[in-house]
Amino acid sequence: MPSEAFVTQSISEDTRVAMPKINQAALSRILVAVPHLAEQRRIVAKVDELMGLCDQPEAQLIASRTDSRRLLEATLSEALAA
Repeated sequence: MPSEAFVTQSISEDTRVAMPKINQAALSRILVAVPHLAEQRRIVAKVDELMGLCDQPEAQLIASRTDSRRLLEATLSEALAA
């Protein structure tokens, strides 16, 4: 949205000086460039792929915390039993 074309169109609709503002009707008339459908699908596929890569370390971190908690509990149990 903060492209030069968007800002230019927004400013042309603005009639206030001290506190710029744009109303819903003027906002709905602003043209926004959107990639063609194939490019949108490529972008979504790439984002999904990258999100999958983010999920792996998160799952490893959760497993590591669980293992650490279990190790601590076992160590405390052993120490208190002695």
